[in-house]
Amino acid sequence: MNWFRSAVRSGFQALRPGSSAASQPKREARLEALRQAMLSCLGQPTDNLAAQVQQRIRFSADPDSLWYLRGDLLHVLAAQQGEVLARRQLSQLTPLFDGLLPRAMTQGQKNGREARH
Repeated sequence: MNWFRSAVRSGFQALRPGSSAASQPKREARLEALRQAMLSCLGQPTDNLAAQVQQRIRFSADPDSLWYLRGDLLHVLAAQQGEVLARRQLSQLTPLFDGLLPRAMTQGQKNGREARH
């Protein structure tokens, strides 16, 4: 059933602006940069949960998956550094999603909900 979900997700992604074949390599490069930014926030995993989150980030196939992994990343970072610092790190990741997700998904984050301390 996962292959079906992936196929449907890929079909919807093809409908997004900037999803032409010519822009695909650029999109993949941005996705990899986003993935690396999330992994660098995480650093070296210190427990099983952090290791699981690291693996899920590393093997995420699309920006949607990475967007929804932010909650798990926040949980791990908050346990390591405290919630205030964790939220700051996550707010720095939000601009990296620009153009990779529908604007409605990131709009609330840019309006300051994520930056609250």
